[in-house]
Amino acid sequence: MENPFSRPARSHRCKPAHAARKGAVLALVLCGALPSPAHARQLEEVVVTAQKRSESLQDVPISIAVVSGEEITELSVFDFTETAQLTPGVNFFPGVQAAAIRLRGVGPAFFALTSPQSVAVFVDDFAQSSVGAVFSTLVDIERIELLRGPQGTLYGQNAPGGAYNITTRAPNARQLEGYVEGSYGLQHASNLDTVDVRGAVNLPLVTEKVGLRLAGAYADSDGYLEVKNPVSGENGTGGKEHKALRSRLVWLMNDEMELHWKLGYQDLDDQPVDFNVEGIVPGTGGANPIPAIDNRFDDRHYYGDFLSSAHSEIRETNAH
Repeated sequence: MENPFSRPARSHRCKPAHAARKGAVLALVLCGALPSPAHARQLEEVVVTAQKRSESLQDVPISIAVVSGEEITELSVFDFTETAQLTPGVNFFPGVQAAAIRLRGVGPAFFALTSPQSVAVFVDDFAQSSVGAVFSTLVDIERIELLRGPQGTLYGQNAPGGAYNITTRAPNARQLEGYVEGSYGLQHASNLDTVDVRGAVNLPLVTEKVGLRLAGAYADSDGYLEVKNPVSGENGTGGKEHKALRSRLVWLMNDEMELHWKLGYQDLDDQPVDFNVEGIVPGTGGANPIPAIDNRFDDRHYYGDFLSSAHSEIRETNAH
């Protein structure tokens, strides 16, 4: 017996070409709006280690921003502070001895000399005591994870504002590979130039067993203030000269055990700029006690007779 409440199944196929013009146009629009299963786009899975284990980004129940190594290369990011444009809510105060991070308004007001850090920085799962050194040597990075909000459970009490989890590229025990990238800039008005060269090479020492990866960086900048006082002996200030070398060794003992050993060396020279305010520059009138030069900050000129400098030499090693 036929069910009186049953209805025949409706077909959603497009109308044939001999249908009415209005119906044909509507059918074509509907057909064009339906995605083809064969060409459906799929989201690429992003694997992170924000919770001390490898898992999909979609499964992490915290606010997190991820910047991949490919994005860093495509955007020509050579300085750690430049990643702030890729991770909203972050303020960087660069420097070597007094570098600081503020996340969501939580952190030091300016420098971190008199107040503790509130955003912890980890490189390959190891905490970094010198945040400024990390700022200076962004080289051969696999992934940067920014964890927003208190992270004391997994990252310690020094992370009330959040944490940076930086992962460098691991050695590959199967093939030889490497790359070199660099940038050059020149300020036309003052002829102050900047050079930045970075690269890495992967060496399979024992195929499928032992691999070594070497990464290095060299950055030299004259700065952005042209020096007008010949006593200083330099043509610019506000620059830097950074040298860094890192090696990572991996030993694949078996399917369940592997050993990682990392060595790092950094030689960092910086020239912090003295405050160059607008006004009359003293001591520039020769024998006349009246100052002779009216200095404007926009001129980017420095009239001091000495240059401040800061030197840092960092060695590190860890294994796990």
